[in-house]
Amino acid sequence: MRKIYFYLLICLPILFSAQSISASRILYYANYQNISSITKELKQLGFQTKTDNSEGYPIYQFAKKTSRGIEKIEMGKNTELFMFTYKPANDAYNIIKDKILTSDFQVGYNYKNGKYYENGNMRIGINDTSGIISAFKPLK
Repeated sequence: MRKIYFYLLICLPILFSAQSISASRILYYANYQNISSITKELKQLGFQTKTDNSEGYPIYQFAKKTSRGIEKIEMGKNTELFMFTYKPANDAYNIIKDKILTSDFQVGYNYKNGKYYENGNMRIGINDTSGIISAFKPLK
């Protein structure tokens, strides 16, 4: 019985924390807004990167294949906003969504498949259909 309890104690946290990016890290990135430092950290976590300039400003795209699926990230900033979008593996989406939407966020509006929550400081986009979480913050 002790062995079973020991293995559960060791294995369960690994199963529920296997995502590369946590909800608190998404909020940290949105507040920090330093693309080069965030890029360096994501590369250290094993993400492959490329840059898309088709919007008139660079959008940095990251992807990482894990045993739970593919994680995708896009980040960029235009003249007004910093944007960070994250598509975790399907089984982690709801966990991260529940942690990121704290009680200070209120539903602002719906657009297409997304619901956008605001707290006066930041906007969080939730797309349950695609499993994407977005954070938008005015530039510092």
